Amino acid sequence: MELDSKFENVANRSLYKNLSKLTSLQFKYFYCIFVHCWASHKSFISDKNFLNLWLELNQLCYDVNESFPEQCNNEELNLYCKAHPYYFIDMLPVDVIANLFSEYVDKHIDILTVIARLLYETDLKTTYTYIVKALYLDEPIDELVSETETHVKCFS
Repeated sequence: MELDSKFENVANRSLYKNLSKLTSLQFKYFYCIFVHCWASHKSFISDKNFLNLWLELNQLCYDVNESFPEQCNNEELNLYCKAHPYYFIDMLPVDVIANLFSEYVDKHIDILTVIARLLYETDLKTTYTYIVKALYLDEPIDELVSETETHVKCFS
């Protein structure tokens, strides 16, 4: 049974298929975009689902590597996550991460699918140009691209 076959919703299945094509670097860009849009504009995922996604990713990371901070140690876990914001992308297979994101996102799934496809097929500037238009944002595209590239490079 393929992971994406569990998605009865066509939009979630399409998101999974596009996310699972991303390289680790492209998924880091995707995650950076995802968090920025969620934190700044409450796009893509409810707070409850974001917490559940984060908890499940952390549990999977702990299952893979027992030196990963335990869920019950909030202070240590928070410090680790701040120091290594892309930790789960480095620890888990992209298809597993894609599956979880596709399960938990609950807003603008169609836009997220296009974002994943653009990251896979084009570049960050094209992707941010689409995001700014699709979400009606008033943010400078070149600055978003530069900040994303810098952040991923600093923490990779």
